[in-house]
Amino acid sequence: MPPRTWGAQLNLFRAILEKIGATGRVLILHIRGEKGAPTSDGPSKVCRQEVQRRVNRHQRIHIHCCTLGPHEVEAWGKTFPNAYFSFNALVRSYNQEQRAALSLLPRSRLLLETDSPHLPVGGGVIYATPAYIGEVGELVAEMRGDNLQALLEQTRVNAQALYGP
Repeated sequence: MPPRTWGAQLNLFRAILEKIGATGRVLILHIRGEKGAPTSDGPSKVCRQEVQRRVNRHQRIHIHCCTLGPHEVEAWGKTFPNAYFSFNALVRSYNQEQRAALSLLPRSRLLLETDSPHLPVGGGVIYATPAYIGEVGELVAEMRGDNLQALLEQTRVNAQALYGP
């Protein structure tokens, strides 16, 4: 977002946050770092502070396409016990901080996503579909040094806990 739109974006975000608690719905956030600094904490801190001021700490939150660094992942997890963090094929290009954040998260807070059709998993695939969730699981499990089957099962349980059966 161009800096000239930040004020309007923040005002709109605040208005949405004021209403989300009454809906009982999951708050889905896509938080990016500053341009050229994917793990910069600034945007995430502002977002977290705004959410903290306006919603119950037990609000169900889905941090979609997570690229946060370890400090912000930890801060979101401590502030919001019902926050889940989803990862996709973008993990291939993670820097050291992002890899550390992915490893830091307990399995009970992880979600997998394909970000279909936007983010192909590689290997000549042009478009992503939900059918590639297993490939995303393989990437995430490998990066975490985790057991693939246990990761897939836990992320299924997590998705049901967040969104319902």
